[in-house]
Amino acid sequence: MDIMNFAEHNTVYAYMLKYMESVSFDEVRKLSDSFQELLKASLAKLHETLNRGVGLLDSEPQMVTYLYSFGKMHQAKLELAFGKLPKDFLLQDEVDIVDWGCGQAIATMCYADFLRQKGYRQKVRTITLVEPSELCLKRAALHASVFFPDAEIKVVNKSFDELSDTDVNSADIPVLHVFSNVLDLQFDLSKFAAIVEGSIKGYAQFVCVGPYFGLPDKDSRMKEFAELLGGVTSFSKSFEKGEFKNEWTAQVRCFSVGKLEEQLSTEVTDEDLKNGVADELFGVVYSRDGKRLLKCKNSKLETYSIKEWTKVVCYRAFWNCESLQSLTLPDSVTRIGVSAFSGCTSLQSVELPASLKRIGVSAFSGCTSLQSVELPTSLKCIESSAFSGCTSLQSVVLPTSLKCIESSAFSGCTSLQSVVLPASLKRIGVSAFSGCTSLQSV
Repeated sequence: MDIMNFAEHNTVYAYMLKYMESVSFDEVRKLSDSFQELLKASLAKLHETLNRGVGLLDSEPQMVTYLYSFGKMHQAKLELAFGKLPKDFLLQDEVDIVDWGCGQAIATMCYADFLRQKGYRQKVRTITLVEPSELCLKRAALHASVFFPDAEIKVVNKSFDELSDTDVNSADIPVLHVFSNVLDLQFDLSKFAAIVEGSIKGYAQFVCVGPYFGLPDKDSRMKEFAELLGGVTSFSKSFEKGEFKNEWTAQVRCFSVGKLEEQLSTEVTDEDLKNGVADELFGVVYSRDGKRLLKCKNSKLETYSIKEWTKVVCYRAFWNCESLQSLTLPDSVTRIGVSAFSGCTSLQSVELPASLKRIGVSAFSGCTSLQSVELPTSLKCIESSAFSGCTSLQSVVLPTSLKCIESSAFSGCTSLQSVVLPASLKRIGVSAFSGCTSLQSV
């Protein structure tokens, strides 16, 4: 499906959203409020058609009325739930999202706000939106594409009871499953849980929020769903009226399925450097456990072999080390952080390890002497501007494992003559090869 044609477009709402100065859920809700000004005469009747927020929305007036009437309630519950997510999950470089019964993708928008407000740099690779109302799904796809412009959007226009085993398939990275005010609806919970369980291939993090009714049959569904999946609950709480914001009731449950791989941060703090261990001969600082290369403090370093057992080369580790000519990375390294080797203008060769999965944003940008690079078969993503401005780079061999080349990845590589794109590739970002004036064949 061409998601850009499926998502709502060429409407006044889409136009106003596109040119919104600061994108946030609060601003989107204000936009819905401005549309309500046109509907003042019929607001009471429109509100009745929402059936306390559980009715299927099939008109734009209903959608804007719902977003304004119930949006703040969804937002408050989701903010609480996202704040209870395990830090190890939030530090994951890349995740997928499945927004179940997404409506207009309120949960997806609120997660984007949460990541930004808390300073997490997590990349959302794909967003799967599941929703029975086609009209809502089109708007949800629009919202998701604006809040996560680099994510691949997938849509499933079905109710939970209509889903099949092939509608939603998780991948090999952690997945955030979000349920906002939908688990209390009437559908076959056991059948649905079996479909969700069948889609899980690795680690799955679940966030479930909804109303608290004080009725055992309705209030037990969230817990029952977690038990059907064999989930490990990290947070669960119910709020009666008067215990939560604005007199709303609430249920919140966060649970996980599977085991999360160790995620080492590429960020470096003053405390990290203070407690670090220096390779005195070369002036390179490592974390005390030796897993993270934190910083090179020797601006005259010409050649270096990173120590065995290092897993992460951190943010700006060798930034502007203009004398560095050659570098060897051990097979233990899986991640190269943002701007790790940016501005190493003398760097001519680099041996990348077979274990490497990600090359961070601007990792080798401005390495003007780098002539060739062979990327390992384990590599899945080349981040934005990773090799931008590498003016001596003449050839690059892209591995068959590669799935994405992000924006401006090879921009300004004026000596690059040919590129072979592997069949595994799913996305090429904006301006990925812009300014490659010597490029003759692709």
